[in-house]
Amino acid sequence: MNAGALPVIVIAGIMFYVGLYHLLMYVRRFQQRVDFSLGVAFLAMGCYDIFTAGLYSATTWVEGFEWQRYQVLALSIAMVMFLWFVADYTTLRSRRAIALYTLFVIMTAPLAFLNPGSIAWHQTTAAIKHFLLPLGIPVTYFEVAPGWLIQVQAVVTLAAFAHVFQVIAVYRDSGSAQRARPLLACSILFAAGIGNDMAIMSGWYYSVYLVEYAWLGIALVMAFSETRTVGEAIVMKETLRISEARFRSIYINASAAIGLVAPDGHFIMANHAMCRVFGCDSDRIGEMTIFSRLHPDDAPVAHERHRSMLRGELDVYRGETRYLDDQGVVLWQDLSMASIRRWDGCVDAMTVVMVDITERKQAETDLRLLNEQLEQKVVERTTALREANQKLQDSLMKLREDEEAGKRIQFSLLPDESRTIGSLQFGRYLAPSMSVSGDFVDYFAIDATHTGFYIADVSGHGVSSAFITVMLKSFMAVSQERYAAEGDPTILHPDRLLAQLNSEMLQQKLDKYITLFYGVLDVEQSVLRFSNGGHFPLPILCDRQASQAGRAHSIRGKGAPVGLFDFSHYEVSECTLPETFTLVVFSDGILDMMSQGSLSDKVTHLEEVAYRCGADIPALVREFGIEGHESLPDDVTILAIRRVQAWQTEKSSSTNPTTGSSSV
Repeated sequence: MNAGALPVIVIAGIMFYVGLYHLLMYVRRFQQRVDFSLGVAFLAMGCYDIFTAGLYSATTWVEGFEWQRYQVLALSIAMVMFLWFVADYTTLRSRRAIALYTLFVIMTAPLAFLNPGSIAWHQTTAAIKHFLLPLGIPVTYFEVAPGWLIQVQAVVTLAAFAHVFQVIAVYRDSGSAQRARPLLACSILFAAGIGNDMAIMSGWYYSVYLVEYAWLGIALVMAFSETRTVGEAIVMKETLRISEARFRSIYINASAAIGLVAPDGHFIMANHAMCRVFGCDSDRIGEMTIFSRLHPDDAPVAHERHRSMLRGELDVYRGETRYLDDQGVVLWQDLSMASIRRWDGCVDAMTVVMVDITERKQAETDLRLLNEQLEQKVVERTTALREANQKLQDSLMKLREDEEAGKRIQFSLLPDESRTIGSLQFGRYLAPSMSVSGDFVDYFAIDATHTGFYIADVSGHGVSSAFITVMLKSFMAVSQERYAAEGDPTILHPDRLLAQLNSEMLQQKLDKYITLFYGVLDVEQSVLRFSNGGHFPLPILCDRQASQAGRAHSIRGKGAPVGLFDFSHYEVSECTLPETFTLVVFSDGILDMMSQGSLSDKVTHLEEVAYRCGADIPALVREFGIEGHESLPDDVTILAIRRVQAWQTEKSSSTNPTTGSSSV
């Protein structure tokens, strides 16, 4: 045996000893996978050292090639296990890069060992390295030249070390600087040894292979770290034992309910008071969750707060929450929750503290009832007919004020009477038959190429119908927000939007229905997509460039009123828009203002007036004499839309919808 192989044999024995030690530690504390990965890495390096001793004792490059193959195989295993050791040591969450490197080694290591087609080693090309050590000691390595696969393995291994140093830096910055130091030292030693040996194997310079000595340094670093850890653990264990005994006594016997829950809500541990809240003993508390006996009305809020803590939006939550005992009696609890997070920010557990405030809540309820009773007695003793009459007058006045306030609120929800959106000009007019209106109209920009509008007529009159228009406005606003925030395309599809609105109105049992025309103007494709939910009269499209017969016509679409039938089906229709156009839409109240006898005559007259007046809202109002009536038989609404520039101009000059207040 070559004299240079003796130190390596000694190091191999140390590697096997350290590897078996860590595997034994893994068996005794199997949850610590760091011992398993490090132990296997040391055993692989022990095998590598044996193969290195064989290489040092080789006398021909053919014999040395056999040892080289085994060396690379053992070193590949050691490298893979070292990466998993780093992941376990730092509790790394995302291990995709390490898994990819492991898969790479599994695929390439057998090829490097078997060397098909000389892809890993040039078996016929000797790479004998002969040099003198500083004391004049001659050293000779009988090897063969590495192939392209070995070079690829070397590059990928260096990239893996770069990932290791990145992981260590993140781990150090997370508050674990002291634990990161020995890991950094081990990684530097291993990387330096690998880099040196790769350079020697590639023939960049001749020197002694160092990776086996680097692992001897790793063993010393880990031994020093373990020694310090064990010493600190002995002192800490005794301190913790005393502290834990004191804390457990306080914790178990505390009057407040205290517990520790897992991220999924299940109890990990709880004191006697917490067990009493959930009606179980300490052996069964692990079957319970923090939501087990939660009052149904408080469950949605509690679940949302819990999800917010898991997402990192909340660290601490406190609020009054109701629980139920075995008999269904409500127990009010002042609930406090705080998250315990790992270094990577994920929730590891949550502390829960509950203080019973049932008696306080009952006292508050009794006091409130007592105050109400006292106030009632005062009212009963001081009420007189004169005051009752005065109250009646006040109520009537209040009702009139409320109606006026309702009108102001409703009209504040309407869009500007005149607005420009891109190349489209919108105008509207609404005259209610009562203080508030059952008609409604709106227009809005959806995105850069789509503009929506609708005209609606709620069944009935007065406040109840006006409330439905407010609900309709809210529904449309929510649909726009969903499109902007989540990409929900319902607002772009009139048939889907009407179907969804129909479903919601039927679910809420409003006993009201809406006739609704909803359209989406696509300025890019010059198309109007619309659905008609029972609205009449039909919208009138005016094209001043068309022939006499086609210059003003109603665009047809059919569909049932919204909120009337659960089997209603709505269709979407498309209408190609001319270069310049005017679209005028009336509510059915306009028909009551007309003197023509038949319905067809009224529709024909509407088309003639729409073409003659175009989008001039004041002219339309004058044409039908709407302003001259003191009281209208029905709400009257007019919506007018017209083009102000060519579609081609808009495509080239407008990327975002704009709004303005220019007159139509």
